[in-house]
Amino acid sequence: MVNPVAEAPNPPDAFRVNGLVELLPLDNLGTMLAMEQSFSVGTEGGGSTIWLNEIQTQGATDVSGKFSLYPNGVGQPPLSFTPVTKRLILNVEDDLGIEPDNIEGMAFGPALPDGRLPLILVSDNNFAVNQTTQFIVLAVELDSAPTD
Repeated sequence: MVNPVAEAPNPPDAFRVNGLVELLPLDNLGTMLAMEQSFSVGTEGGGSTIWLNEIQTQGATDVSGKFSLYPNGVGQPPLSFTPVTKRLILNVEDDLGIEPDNIEGMAFGPALPDGRLPLILVSDNNFAVNQTTQFIVLAVELDSAPTD
């Protein structure tokens, strides 16, 4: 499940959106880095919140063949399923002190001399004069996945 919208818009009925914008595989066992973005009009700091989460599909129910988890409609009991696990790794603004713009992409670069990998986060300015294109590069060290 994705996080709720981080901040209420101003005015309260203004545009807001949140969701999963990027997935980056970390191993061949179903571990991924998930980028979630939340945006609300009229909030301090530009309105964007960016979370990076580690998700693991191991043990989760495969629902890829299901049309809906709510076959009787939203508000009715869902099908029984085990969701993926999710662990917050980074909140870009809170943890790095960087005010994120429209960040919606990420990729690993080639290994650094010390073995860490550059993780590149990218935003675009939507061709808008009040937005910026950002590249944020972080050096990360990945732990090996368990083999058993």
